[in-house]
Order: sequence, then structure tokens, then C-alpha cells
Amino acid sequence: MSLYDPIKTGSRITRAMSVQSAIHWAFVNEKVRLDFDRYGAHEFDREGIDPIWRGMRIAELGTVVDGGRGGSSRNAAFDARIIADRIESLPITAIDPAGVDHDGYRLTERSRREMAIRVVQHAISGIAPDWGKHERLRIQSVEMVWCARGRDFYGLVANEGSTYVWRDKHRNKREVVGEVCPVVCMGSPEAIRVKRWRYHAWCGVLLHLWHELRQPGVLDAIKITNDLPPLNPWSDT
Repeated sequence: MSLYDPIKTGSRITRAMSVQSAIHWAFVNEKVRLDFDRYGAHEFDREGIDPIWRGMRIAELGTVVDGGRGGSSRNAAFDARIIADRIESLPITAIDPAGVDHDGYRLTERSRREMAIRVVQHAISGIAPDWGKHERLRIQSVEMVWCARGRDFYGLVANEGSTYVWRDKHRNKREVVGEVCPVVCMGSPEAIRVKRWRYHAWCGVLLHLWHELRQPGVLDAIKITNDLPPLNPWSDT
């Protein structure tokens, strides 16, 4: 089956797509944009608005409001606009049923919008979120330097270790500061847990959109298939 297979439904031709392919089609082919200004007033762009206040509000939201001032969104296909609208109105519970993140903190409006943008980005790129497939427990130097003579990278060391004091055979005092190489632990179980939580959150959002877009009468010329990403891809590794 190709990406957009036509299906004859009565006198109308319907295209069958997975939910990710439908998002890709809406934002790449039809060029719709996310518009988080749910009131349609474009409060950040009205005349007479203090630019400092505008910048503060945009920083709070974590994104620039875009797409509601004409442009390609108004000319996009009906189904593409519906898909964008469902992503814009994504509920927090679609990310996590309890409404909390991987550390137990409450998800905010900013978290919801960031996830909506992330879902679109992954659909456009066709790449699933990193769930830690290539993560391995390892220790790595915080900073690496290139050695032209050895033609290799070496960990950067600094004289920040313990001070060692002694007297030589002539009773002269000697003092040396130990060299240390700052390191960081990579691929820890905690890091993998966070990546898998984010992958599950992405799957939850796609499942929510799949359910919403399959409802009768929601889409006009697109049929959403049952194709969804695997929920636990690490189970097969």
C-alpha cells in the first residue's frame, strides 16, 4: 500500500493514511500551520501592544503564535485544517493520563504546546523519538581535546585534585596538586527511563489523534488506518 492509497467510498474517493502520514500530508503538502491563538484575536500582533509585554508573553508560551493571519492555512484542504485543529486542541491527559511528567511534576500549558509541536516535527521528519536504543552505560570526559601528534581526542585534565605534601630525602618540602579528569555518566537507567517516558507520551498523543480523527464525519476525504507505532519497541531488542 502506498502512502496515500485511494479508496472508493460511494461517489467519493477517499485516501487511506496512517495518522502520522495524515499529519505529514497536512503540514507538508497542504502547508497548514499551528495557531495556538484559540480566541482568534491575535493579541500579540494587535496595534498598540507594548513590544516588551509581547515578548514576555511569547516567552511564557514558549512559541510564536503563527498561522492565523491568512496565508496557506486558509487555502488548505478541509481535512488538513481539521488535523491541525485537533493537534492545537490537544489535551494534557493525552500526554499522560495523570497529567504529570517523568519526574512527577504537573504538566503545564507550555508542555502541551511543546508536545503538539514535537508531534508535527516527528511526522514531518518521519523519525520516531529516541527511546534509548543505542544508549549504553558509559563514562565519558566532560571535555575532549584534540592532540595533533597522537591524532586522537583525549580527556581534558585539570589540577583540581587533592594536594599531596611530603619531604624528600633532603627534608625539603614538596607539594603536588593531583590532576583530575571530570567525567559524566552516560546511558544511565534514569536517562533511559526519561527517554522511554517521552516515547510513551508521543505514542499516547498519536493514539488520541487516531481516535479523534477516526470519528464519523470528522474528516471528509481521508480514512485513518490502524497503523500506529509500536508501544514498546525495546521489548524486541
